[in-house]
Amino acid sequence: MFGFCGSQTLFTACELGIFDLLHASNTPLSANAIAKDLSTDVDATGRLLDALVCLELLEKTPASPPVYMNTPTTDRFLLQSSPNSVKPCMQFGGTVLYRLFSNLTSAVRDGNNQWGRTFNGSTAGDFFKSAYATREGVIRVLEGMRGTSRPVAPLVVTAFDLSSFATMCDVGGGTGDLAYAASNAYPDMAITVLDLPPVVQCSPHFRPSMEECPRQENVTFVPGDFFRDELPPADLYVLTHTIHDWGEDKIEMLLSKVFRSLQPGGGLLIGEILLSDRKTGPFQGVMASLTMLVLCDKGARERSEQEYRDILERHGFIDIQAKRTGTAFMDAILCRKP
Repeated sequence: MFGFCGSQTLFTACELGIFDLLHASNTPLSANAIAKDLSTDVDATGRLLDALVCLELLEKTPASPPVYMNTPTTDRFLLQSSPNSVKPCMQFGGTVLYRLFSNLTSAVRDGNNQWGRTFNGSTAGDFFKSAYATREGVIRVLEGMRGTSRPVAPLVVTAFDLSSFATMCDVGGGTGDLAYAASNAYPDMAITVLDLPPVVQCSPHFRPSMEECPRQENVTFVPGDFFRDELPPADLYVLTHTIHDWGEDKIEMLLSKVFRSLQPGGGLLIGEILLSDRKTGPFQGVMASLTMLVLCDKGARERSEQEYRDILERHGFIDIQAKRTGTAFMDAILCRKP
């Protein structure tokens, strides 16, 4: 019953910048000090901090007055500066997903996303059109999206040995995090990232340092719409957090295009959460499937390994393998064209 309270507590802490403030201070801070820095009410701030301690996101020392510090998990995942940060996701979660989920009952009744009911008739298309109107808006959206893909990208590209593929195309690859991870794992591979022109124009913002990715020159960004345009030629195509966004018609179109674009022996690597055979877990996957219900096209969902096997076999793919990465956000499936 109170799960939503915990979510809102986390969203509020991220919006206020509490975790970043504690990290930057290099010393534990009292509720008074935090409230003064953030210009918030002292009593209310203390209650929020204690709730974060209860959620195991902060530690509270028995000093007088008590002081607060981040936990190691918080420093790893909730700092703006952390390479594993999911903090950018929290803004989208708090301002969009949280509100969409308030209409989950309606989504269950009619099977449709809840953009119109939640945002006064606006659609998902309206949201992204507005967000993509400026460079800052595109970067903000991409920062939110990469929070659930960047930390797991190295695990997805090494879940299988991909060294036999000379060229890769990451379809809808966004910030290029998976492409850069692949470049590190397979230094001789030439990699193309295909995404919409506004996304490609912002790609320099997300380019890693030479220390993080010494072979980044192997990664090239190409503007295009993967539904409308031909795919760049590649031995291996990659679709991560893409199939779950769409209904059956769009999936049919996309997988058919990938299959046609591949030469015999070419491969397809898919990165998605794999549900259990009973589809009652893992927790993140089940909740993500409900998220697709309120957020995306009718029919968008998470799937089990067997469901992906059925879809891929229907499109002609063979040698289908699946591996769980042990993370909450993405598992891996590899198949090839005969």
